[in-house]
Amino acid sequence: MPNISERISLECETIDVAEIVTHRPSDWMLPFFRIASEEGDQIGVGLRSAMRSTLVKASSPKNVHVEIGEPRQVVGGAIEVPFRWRATGYQSLFSMFDGRLVVWASARRKTQLAVEGVSDVPAEITDDVLGATAAMRATEAAARSLLSKLKVALEELLRTQRR
Repeated sequence: MPNISERISLECETIDVAEIVTHRPSDWMLPFFRIASEEGDQIGVGLRSAMRSTLVKASSPKNVHVEIGEPRQVVGGAIEVPFRWRATGYQSLFSMFDGRLVVWASARRKTQLAVEGVSDVPAEITDDVLGATAAMRATEAAARSLLSKLKVALEELLRTQRR
């Protein structure tokens, strides 16, 4: 079960980012999880093809389901939002990622946003090290994609709110 930790910096006040990320209902984030699933899987499939690793077609249609838990403040003043990200029908992407979004201040008017968690190896991975490596890279790419999409959305929303 790979551990994942990816982060990105935002040019926004931490309190503003935390307010949006913890807003309920949180279904506004679901499209970003779907896009990130697709992008992560593409990276994994490309890597497996390049390594000539066995590719097994997914047996079910692609589906993404995200359960977002209650936000809480953690040591150091960071805010974390736990989530369970399920992705089915992908060739190289995890079927489940238990993680959290973490928001904290890094400097004046700068905020760090992170995705941290643990994922499984997809059932479609039929070989050993090559397939597991591709699955790990797919998960990392999905986490980075999610962060980059959230960054753009959050910075744009906060920019328009200031006008």
